[in-house]
Order: sequence, then C-alpha cells, then structure tokens
Amino acid sequence: MKKIVIIIIFVFISGHLFAQEIGIDGFVLGNSRSTTENNASKKDFKFNKAHDNWVEYVTNPHLIHYTLYFGSGNLIKISKLEENYNPSLFENHIKESYFNIVLEYGEPTISSDSYYIWRIGKNKITFKYSSTSEQVRTLQGIETWYTLTITTTIE
Repeated sequence: MKKIVIIIIFVFISGHLFAQEIGIDGFVLGNSRSTTENNASKKDFKFNKAHDNWVEYVTNPHLIHYTLYFGSGNLIKISKLEENYNPSLFENHIKESYFNIVLEYGEPTISSDSYYIWRIGKNKITFKYSSTSEQVRTLQGIETWYTLTITTTIE
C-alpha cells in the first residue's frame, strides 16, 4: 500500500513539475500567436510594431517593451525591456523585478553581480540590468539624466 501511495505522489509531483508553464506577465512560451495577441489586448498592452516572426507591445507610459518571437505560429521567445529614469527608485525596481522571477521559478542556476540565469527543463530565463547617466544641455542648464535598463529574456 505504501508503494502505491508513493507512486501516486511521485506521478502527481512529476506531472506538476514538467507541466509548468514558462512565461512572464501573461505571455507563455508555446502559446499560439492569436492566443498571445489576445492576452496582450486583455492586459491593455499597446501594439507597437510587427513583423512576420515577432511583434512588440509597450505599456502605457512606455516604460516596458515586450518583444515576442514566434516560430511555427507559437511563441518561442519573450524579451522584456524595462526602463526607469528615477535613480532613487533603481534599487527597489531591480529587487522587485528579480524577486518576481524568484517567486515564480526559484533561485537562479547561475548568478553574478548584474546577470542571472535560470534553467528550467529545456528553457532558459536570463535577467540582467545596467544603469547609465548622461549629461544633457537643457533650457535650465546642464542636467544629468539617469536610465536603468532591465532585460528579462525567456526562451
């Protein structure tokens, strides 16, 4: 009887692990192009550009760009680009974006200072970030503009 219970538990756990959908913000790898585009319109993402093999959506305001790549009519790669222009919020933005992935997929397989990789079955999630500053001449004089860029790629 114990063996049967153990087998049932193993089948349930392995079925749950191997059936895990891989995606981000409602975009799921393997979904058809029509399903993906329908989900994007429900989330109020704005269509930006399209090509035969990819489509781009943006949030409003345009701080997050999603580029979705398709092969054989199904979603095969998701690239999410986040931008933040307020340096006082950079650290919190990085932590929030990173921990959203950790909550969904666990600790990264590979990590460095600003680059993290998760391996989930045959899929790979890459999370990286960088910040830049630039001196810009404006009507008020010289200003420093800051940009934080976070890129999350799932393939």
